Amino acid sequence: MHIINLTHAMRMNLIFKETVTEKERVERKKLSADSLVKRKFLIKKYGYKIGAFISNGYIKGGMTKTRARLSWRDPDQVHRTVVGNNVHEQWVYGSDYIYFENGILTAWQE
Repeated sequence: MHIINLTHAMRMNLIFKETVTEKERVERKKLSADSLVKRKFLIKKYGYKIGAFISNGYIKGGMTKTRARLSWRDPDQVHRTVVGNNVHEQWVYGSDYIYFENGILTAWQE
């Protein structure tokens, strides 16, 4: 008898693999192909370093709203405050938030 010590993530992955339907496999393959096309597009448009960074779902201070949206998708909600000439936005992603000032990412909260 062999004793196997699996991490929780590995156990969940094994359980998940057992319950995947053929339709889900096809959908994942399509999503994988779509993300490869998106990655190639982003690298061509922004160069390898920035394009790969965005396609991997990362954000950082100083990013534009366009790059943040390409990285994280469209937000669930946008809260906008205008004070004088300054526009402050809070993008809501479930329980995660991204903050912009005049179109530039200034902070995020996960």
